[in-house]
Amino acid sequence: HRGGCLMSKSQEKSTNVRAVPRWLKRGLAALGSLSPVLAGRVAARLFMRAPRRWRGDAAQAARLAAATRFEVAHAGQQLVAWRWGSVSAPTVLLAHGWGGSAAQLTGLVGPLVHAGYQVVGFDAPGHGDSPGTHSSLPGFAAALTSVARAVGPLHAVVAHSMGGAATSLAIARGLRAGRAVFLAPPADARVW
Repeated sequence: HRGGCLMSKSQEKSTNVRAVPRWLKRGLAALGSLSPVLAGRVAARLFMRAPRRWRGDAAQAARLAAATRFEVAHAGQQLVAWRWGSVSAPTVLLAHGWGGSAAQLTGLVGPLVHAGYQVVGFDAPGHGDSPGTHSSLPGFAAALTSVARAVGPLHAVVAHSMGGAATSLAIARGLRAGRAVFLAPPADARVW
């Protein structure tokens, strides 16, 4: 049981599952018949609400504790970020998925630092330790771009799920990275 809806074991592992209660569907349909614009605004606000904050397990928390924590200015807020390795090394930026946090990708930190990279992870708006209650694909992309600007040129971005979609959008909007690695990204963001 997560987020007020029953899910199978395979769905519990997904950050993309969102069951919409029947009463909400009916209410939005009724509102839509009276005011499609207002119904659209309400639906968008509900859709962009970040899920319950996830900060990882004990091992992931320990890897975050071993990093240098810092903040990045973004859209009038301070995003929380972490850095591992030498600041003079080429930078690999980690981008988590919807409902995740930087903690979920910390298993990649050790091998990347050992290979000679500086690794930076961050919590997107409304996720992990970063402020906010709402986010979106464009919001993720803008946050990723703010972090990239703050940490200098990117050797690579490693992105999971919605972080992959956000990375693709950021690259389309001018973000430069030598490489991009996508772990289970959506095939086509326009579908959802």
